Amino acid sequence: CATGFVGQRCEFKDLDGSYI
Repeated sequence: CATGFVGQRCEFKDLDGSYI
């Protein structure tokens, strides 16, 4: 995942928890 992104498919943005 790119910096700040999480999830199995990097679908979540760690900073605000919103979908990509």
